[in-house]
Amino acid sequence: MRIVAGRFRGRTLQGPDGNWLRPTADRMKESIYNVLQGWFPGARVLDLFAGSGNLGLEALSRGARRVVLVERSPRALRLIRHNLETLAVHDEVEVVREDALVFVARASQEPFDVILADPPYDQGFEAALVEAMTPELLAAQGCFVLQRRRTTDWGAVPEFLRAWRTKRFGDTHVDFLLREEDRA
Repeated sequence: MRIVAGRFRGRTLQGPDGNWLRPTADRMKESIYNVLQGWFPGARVLDLFAGSGNLGLEALSRGARRVVLVERSPRALRLIRHNLETLAVHDEVEVVREDALVFVARASQEPFDVILADPPYDQGFEAALVEAMTPELLAAQGCFVLQRRRTTDWGAVPEFLRAWRTKRFGDTHVDFLLREEDRA
């Protein structure tokens, strides 16, 4: 895994040994960030199910002013710490050791401009995350990016969100949901 663009462009991040974690592939990550081009300078970014921190650290590299990585796995948290050390960005990233759904349910801080979620497949997290999205969590003109298996239904979309785009990568779909009154 590597940082694709920005101030850390080309830097390598440590990924998992084995298949206990499914990090976002560089090609898919680059495509996600091409869709969201221009959203990151000064943005507040939330990376749910952060894994190695790959997606959130890419946002930081591209100019995000605040990045929060939410992960509960001790093994994944060790990867995140290693990658923060590699990039020397401990002071620029907040790491929260918590279940992503619990974090979303209790979030009462400043809303995020971009929320990235790459939950484990086939465990029902996709529908639960879409249902849990609130205007208090996702800022005006915000985008919620959800990775899922192609066959997984993410349920009913809250009224304030609209499905904007879907990118396909083999068995994986990446859905982009926008605040309804915002960007077209």
